[in-house]
Amino acid sequence: MYKKIFLILLTVVFLFSISGVVYGQGDILYGDLNKDGDINSIDASILSRHVLNVKPYEDTNIADLDGDGFVDSIDYVFLSRYILHIIDKFPVEAIPPMDGEIILGDTIEYSGKGISVEDSIVTITAGGRYKVKGTLEDGMIKVDTTGDVELELINANITNSNGPAIYIANANKADIVTKTAFNSLTDGSVSIYDTEEEKVEGALVSNAPLSICGPGILSVTGNYDQGIISYSKLCIEGTRVNIVSNAADGIHSKESIEIISSDIKIHAASDGIHSKEGIEIIDSDIEIDVASDGIDSKAGIYIQKGRLNIKAAKHGITSKGEIELDDVIELVLNTGRDGFNTGGSVLIKDSRIFIEANEEGFDVDGDVTLLDSEDRISLLEITSIGDAFDVSGKMILNKGAFYITSTENDIFDADGGIEIKESILRFDAGKHGLTTESDISILDGDIEIVSKRDGLNADGDVIIVKNEASIGVGRSGKIKIEAGEEGFDIGGSLTLEAGEIDITSFGDVFSVSGDIIIEKGSFNLKSTSGEDDGIDSDGSITINGGTFVIDAGKDAITADLDITIEGGHFSINSGSDAFDAGECVLIENGNFEISSGNDGIKGSYVVINGGEIDAISVAETIDGKNSIKINGGNIKLLSEESSAIYAKELAEVTISGGNITAIGADNSDDEKLAAGILCDPNTFTITGGTLIATGEMNSSPNPELSTQCTVLLGGAEEGSVISITSNGEEILSFTAPKKYQSMLLITSPELVLDGEYELNIDGENVLSFKITSMVTNTVETTDVKIAFYR
Repeated sequence: MYKKIFLILLTVVFLFSISGVVYGQGDILYGDLNKDGDINSIDASILSRHVLNVKPYEDTNIADLDGDGFVDSIDYVFLSRYILHIIDKFPVEAIPPMDGEIILGDTIEYSGKGISVEDSIVTITAGGRYKVKGTLEDGMIKVDTTGDVELELINANITNSNGPAIYIANANKADIVTKTAFNSLTDGSVSIYDTEEEKVEGALVSNAPLSICGPGILSVTGNYDQGIISYSKLCIEGTRVNIVSNAADGIHSKESIEIISSDIKIHAASDGIHSKEGIEIIDSDIEIDVASDGIDSKAGIYIQKGRLNIKAAKHGITSKGEIELDDVIELVLNTGRDGFNTGGSVLIKDSRIFIEANEEGFDVDGDVTLLDSEDRISLLEITSIGDAFDVSGKMILNKGAFYITSTENDIFDADGGIEIKESILRFDAGKHGLTTESDISILDGDIEIVSKRDGLNADGDVIIVKNEASIGVGRSGKIKIEAGEEGFDIGGSLTLEAGEIDITSFGDVFSVSGDIIIEKGSFNLKSTSGEDDGIDSDGSITINGGTFVIDAGKDAITADLDITIEGGHFSINSGSDAFDAGECVLIENGNFEISSGNDGIKGSYVVINGGEIDAISVAETIDGKNSIKINGGNIKLLSEESSAIYAKELAEVTISGGNITAIGADNSDDEKLAAGILCDPNTFTITGGTLIATGEMNSSPNPELSTQCTVLLGGAEEGSVISITSNGEEILSFTAPKKYQSMLLITSPELVLDGEYELNIDGENVLSFKITSMVTNTVETTDVKIAFYR
């Protein structure tokens, strides 16, 4: 197909061929391949046969119409366009003519201005463009001028046993242009030119600003010190450079380094690329294998696009200043120490980074910021022995995917705080997952952490928010943690407006020094030690909504101050208390299924205004040290070994609403009282609601303070259906969940003074009674007002 297209173009050229004369440099007529003085279709035919490998053409000077050192299809296009009058000159004609030519060999030949040869040393003392060809087995090209110098290397191979191969001693600026694929520079293991007064420390040495460019390849072998060293600025653009430095750095500059659209391979005994000022790498492919640092800048480093593969015995990329990565296709670091090490900050945008580090992945004195575009996402895969990120400043992640393992230390350790937005995190940490001396905020993250210590550890505040409108693919708002110590260990406050949080920890799931506020979310929390809490706050806890499944060896939800529940769904299995507040437990609403190894709901003050509560406890199901107030809710309480509702002597107990069933233990134990409700009768008030209480005994309310009637009845067997009727209509029914011997305490708005009622057990009428006072005892052998202590 290619040959057919080529023949069509050739036919067109023949149809429109004309004669023309264009003289270029010297006596060269560019395009006149048959040297008949005309440029026409015959020349195009000769060039096409060369391009198609039918018959090679030898005089590349005439046929290289774009001046790139190669004769190829691009030159044929220019020749065709010239013949068709589309152009009137060739690109090569705009290139200044050469000022000299040096042909290396056993005998060095040269022509042009400012060139001298002494033994095997070629010295250029005039500015200009010089073509260098051939092989020099033991010698040097030295430039010593005040002008600009360009050395065009065409299969130039220079070796010097006692100094540099090319030495730019003086020049306004120097350009090394590679024209062919085989150009090499090699120095010896000694340098007779390197003195205290004049430093000459590489195979290619320049005191002037140095540029290396061209379509060819330059191979450099440094045996004395650096491979390439510039004591001024260094720019490598649009070329390929292979460097072996057996003594020191591959590329070394005392000022800045620019590498643009180039292919660089470096093997060095010290650093790969080292600069005393900034380093800028744009759209380049770089491979580095070195015994020290991969890239080392004493100022900043900027890398855009391109691919870098760095294997370094020390740091991969190290800088005293800022490091910025922008749209890097792939950066691979395999390091004996840190992947990145910088005294400044790091900015990453739309880049893919892969690190294996024996110390830190990132060791950063400033901030680390990741900012992805709307349609792009950075990818970081890190395996480190030390911290994956050890950051003195702040970490800010805007999108990005992080797959990180730290075998012995933390994943994110940022002293100045951590901000995560719409990021995907998959962590396996030898210590903490996220840790900071400041705050952590997470917006719409998708996070999985396995840590030997804490999942999140912060001295400051932590806020986690899920914004439904902004969730994208892979960003579900889920957080899953498996922690060897605490799930969250927080020195400040915790605010959760989360999507889904699933945490299994050996220690407390949430250990928080400040307040906890939970607005919404789904929480599956488990503490496996048997001795730690689910949610533990040294301050207060406020829960306004959410779904909670909590399995804790100790308390499920505990606070030194208040616990306030405005709503939510709770399924709790605790080894000790389900809710334990140093001050007040306030339940406004919610659904609760509680199984506790000690108390169910405990606080100095317990207030229940509503909700659906089904609680089973080993000890007291509700324990209010100073007061209990129940104003509403559907409440089922069962204590296996103690009282369902318990308050100390003088503590106030008030029931003004709700539907309450309180089942206490029936121990028949003289040393321990167990009741449906056990409190100080003098401070027990009933003004509303429905209460059914059973147990070994019950406290009766104070009739002088109460405004609703109460009846005390006798015992029943497990499964018995107890009902109270009036005039044949049932006003209350109750099934005994277990046998109780002593008392059934009932209060209901349907029980009124002077009312007459029937007590039925399993459908059989066993007692008729009339209410004659606020507290009616239907069992004459029972003291209505039982003592607080038997």
